Amino acid sequence: MNSEIDQINTELADLHLKIQEKMNEKLAAHEKILAHQGMELVDLQKRVTALEEYRDAAIKADLLNGMKGKDAALKYGLSPGRISQIKNSDKKH
Repeated sequence: MNSEIDQINTELADLHLKIQEKMNEKLAAHEKILAHQGMELVDLQKRVTALEEYRDAAIKADLLNGMKGKDAALKYGLSPGRISQIKNSDKKH
């Protein structure tokens, strides 16, 4: 009876090791995916920032050419407050 229990314990230990190995393999694969997605997110954030800078420059140009803040807000889909922030972003506090 003890030898059967020992054999079952050995088989369970082997299965546990196999499960652990598979989990480690899956974890490594997921870590690679997450790292890649993280790099994609950083790239997207850089692109969004560049587009926002381009948009802000266009807003400032429109305002300098006489467009009213509320009209700029409608044109760019922003609030008048945000337009004011962009307008004054170059000013020192």
